[in-house]
Amino acid sequence: MTEGLACGFETTNPNAAFGPGSAVQLRDEALRDLITSGTLLPLAEFVALEEVSEGGTEEEEAERARMMYTQAYSFFSWSFRHEREALAAYFSDIVHEPMGQGRPARHAQMFARRFGNPARVERAWIRDERHRLGL
Repeated sequence: MTEGLACGFETTNPNAAFGPGSAVQLRDEALRDLITSGTLLPLAEFVALEEVSEGGTEEEEAERARMMYTQAYSFFSWSFRHEREALAAYFSDIVHEPMGQGRPARHAQMFARRFGNPARVERAWIRDERHRLGL
């Protein structure tokens, strides 16, 4: 989620509007591929991740990072547009967590507390992103 915040502010033109309310064309193209290929991680698993690496080859790790950053961009931007209060509360929870003590189960618990059932949220997110991308 924190990487989604960073990706939400990517731009190739700092003189044009940018931020989580604006689309990032390269990320959207990658998202389109992930949605159509069915390779997005389930949201419940995704929000509990603490690192991208799985110990594969350099190429596998680079592809996994691309996928994770694309998914982070998409979910953060969607949350910013549709679940802004939950997103703000979730980040407040993260800020108040003890440093260096993150645990996947705790991340998932904080997410569910603010957003609700991850499966329900995932359905709404993917439905809206498919519509936004014209899929």
